[in-house]
Amino acid sequence: MESVTELLEMDFEMPIISEGTPVAFFPNGRRDNSVPRMGFVIRISRSGRNLMLRTADGAIYDAVRHLGDPKLKINSDHRENGAWDYTDHHKREVEEREDLKNRLARIEDVMDDKKGLGSYRTLRDKAIELGIKFKGNPKRGWLEEAIQSKES
Repeated sequence: MESVTELLEMDFEMPIISEGTPVAFFPNGRRDNSVPRMGFVIRISRSGRNLMLRTADGAIYDAVRHLGDPKLKINSDHRENGAWDYTDHHKREVEEREDLKNRLARIEDVMDDKKGLGSYRTLRDKAIELGIKFKGNPKRGWLEEAIQSKES
């Protein structure tokens, strides 16, 4: 039987982040009443479980875990290196970007319906279903031709 600690370790995946990203650094390893320091990601560990960051005052911290990592709650040794989270600015930008993507998708669907064509998303899904290989978001005309040739 696996221990609770082992189960917690397997379930957690550090959020995706890249080098150079500004982050909020919590020196005590938990969100407390203190104001977090601004830090920048220098390197992500091979395990993908923690990172190295440099704070705005020049200090470097290694093996910094994300605030959501369960190890921070069960072991004070892991909190010694502090913890990181996305900045509030980053979180707002992600929300705004998702909102814009959703709004654009709705506009495209309305425009496609007015043209009497299926939505771009429907075409894309159909191409995937038919096994048509492509990268990214190909042009609508290319998708239509590829689907037509595959179906005939």
